[in-house]
Amino acid sequence: MKIVLTSGLAAQRLGAVVHSSTGRHNRPGRGRIKTGRVMSEDADALVRMLDGTGAHASTVGSLEDLDEELAAARQEGWPYSCHEVLLHIVFWQDLFLARLEARPAPLPAHAEDGWPDPGRNRWTDTVGRFTRGLDAAKAHAAGGDLAARLADWKGIRRGEGLAILAQHNSYHLGQIVLLRRVLGAWPPPGGGDTW
Repeated sequence: MKIVLTSGLAAQRLGAVVHSSTGRHNRPGRGRIKTGRVMSEDADALVRMLDGTGAHASTVGSLEDLDEELAAARQEGWPYSCHEVLLHIVFWQDLFLARLEARPAPLPAHAEDGWPDPGRNRWTDTVGRFTRGLDAAKAHAAGGDLAARLADWKGIRRGEGLAILAQHNSYHLGQIVLLRRVLGAWPPPGGGDTW
């Protein structure tokens, strides 16, 4: 079993000794413990989470075969259309990516500010923004130091930020899938769970 310690404090609680020359911890009698680095398996898991594998519907597949009219359709009693939900996902995805890239990304003052009006946004443009941002997030997961702290985000680590992004996307893509089912537009031609 591999153990990843993301802080010196965690290592000290487990009785590890910090080697200043290597930055690694050695837990007496238990072998070496890697710290400050997330294993490649963790990066692979984040990419799979962002893609929507396992217990989740395919991230991009959830949007397959939705045209402009269907994406804008509102079901009676539902607060949002598929397009509005995807714009919300893109809003937050862009904010998460800005923070991962150390660009200024202030939080909105009110929750409703994170729900942009579709206005003149075309569905295909919104899907394009989403998929480009998703590709950027997967590149961060596959190629960055996931244990590094994010200065502008309460000190959480990059890997945790990407996991939050994947969870947020998954939650709202589930709303899109449910709305598609209610509208009679699920599963898409590429397939999707119906239970």
